[in-house]
Parts: sequence; C-alpha cells; structure tokens
Amino acid sequence: WRIVSLIRERVSEFRVLVPRSAFSAATLVALGADRIYMHPYGNLGPVDPQISVPQRRPDGGEDRLQFGSEDLAAFLTYAKQSVGLSDQAHLLKVFERFIESVGPVPIGIAARGAQHSIAMGEQLLGTRRRTGKRPNKEQARAIVETLNKKFFHHGYAVSREEARGIGLPVETDSSDLDSALDELWADLERDLLLREPFNPLAVVKKNPNAGVLFGPIPILN
Repeated sequence: WRIVSLIRERVSEFRVLVPRSAFSAATLVALGADRIYMHPYGNLGPVDPQISVPQRRPDGGEDRLQFGSEDLAAFLTYAKQSVGLSDQAHLLKVFERFIESVGPVPIGIAARGAQHSIAMGEQLLGTRRRTGKRPNKEQARAIVETLNKKFFHHGYAVSREEARGIGLPVETDSSDLDSALDELWADLERDLLLREPFNPLAVVKKNPNAGVLFGPIPILN
C-alpha cells in the first residue's frame, strides 16, 4: 500500500510490467496498477498471508513453523470431507489438536492477516484511474477473494489468461511488447547477476579494501 500510494502521489497513470514472476506482495502492487503488461512467461500469484512462528524444541533449540492463513480452514475441510468426520465433538478434538500444534495467537494473527489482505486488495483495486476499468465493490471483493482462497498453494503461478479471467486489467497480447519485455528482463538479469549463485564472502573478497580481513593475523608479543 505504501509503494502504490507513493507512486500515485507522483504520476497520473501507473503501469506494471511483469516479464517473469511477480508473486505475493508483487501481485498486490500489480492490483494497484491502471494497466498490467504480462509476458507469456510472466505470472502473478496468490496473496494469502504466510505466517512464520518460532517454536521451542525439547532440547532448548528453536524451529520455525510456517503455514498459510488458509491452512486452518483447509485442515477442517479435510477432516469433514475427506476423513468424513461429522460429529461436532470429533471436530472439536481436531480443532483442539490444531490449536495445540500452532498456538492460539498465531491462528489469530493468520485470521487478521487474511482479513487485512482482502481489505488491502480492495483498496488497491480502488486506486485505478482508468475510466470504466475500476471494479465495483462486488467485483473487487471477488478478485481478491480468488487470489486469497481459490488457489491451493502460495506458489501457484497465475498466467495472464487466468489473470484476465479473474478481472485484472491485463493488456492485449503484443509481440512487440513481449520482445521489449524480453530485452528488459535480459538487462535486469545481467545487472543483478541473476544467473550467478550469491556468495556474500566472495563479494567481500573482491573488494580491494577488504584485503586486510583475509591477511595473516598480527601476532603481538
């Protein structure tokens, strides 16, 4: 929201280019655009919040439990539809086990995160300035609920046809634009060294001012 608001303060029209992947928060930024240009290899993604919770191990160490805001509902759906539990007492036991594993506070955070994601998506869609392209309240809610709930994995790749299908303003395909996006991506790939593994120590070693860090340790008698 801060990124889109900052851009909206300075330009009359906001367009987003998607040469490759624009997952999660990048998809939310795209929701605030007047126009979205997607390469055939480009994709958006679901925006359901991902929660990371520290958990203590019996040995005193710490692990991190990661789950999506929709996982609780999916777990209960699985218990009812796939396992066949219908008795309320049994479902309560299943819910209690989930609470024991995750904790009540993280579940509350996940629930609030899901509500916040939907509200933010509606706000971002409401910033469109193109005449006739701003969705009404019902359309905006349908778009963001699809991106929050209808795709069953946070890493699902939403193609440009799917993005159009759920109501996003993805522009008509253009071979000239696709070629320009290819060139743009190749330029970013070179500048950001995307095909080279990132090794922080190797980067430091290349800095001429860092030689002293790797020299022999002075010995003080």
